[in-house]
Amino acid sequence: MKLDGLEALVRRVDAEGSRFRIGARVLVLVEHESADERFHGRVGEVVGALDDGHVATAPHEPLVLVSVEGLGQEWFEVDELHPASEDG
Repeated sequence: MKLDGLEALVRRVDAEGSRFRIGARVLVLVEHESADERFHGRVGEVVGALDDGHVATAPHEPLVLVSVEGLGQEWFEVDELHPASEDG
């Protein structure tokens, strides 16, 4: 899901109540039609979230920015991300 031009809205610190912390390893399971399917089944690292004005808390999970080695960064909905196992 591309959100070009929104770099100023990327929160790169943890928010209270977020399901995933910055730096967390996550497994991407693409469910949204606009998401890049190359990321499906890959493990990446959470590098940011879309800051919709609720910097201190995350009452309704924002889009999460994930970096996957060899593919770059992409936005995902929280439901498309799952904790990655330590070995994979």
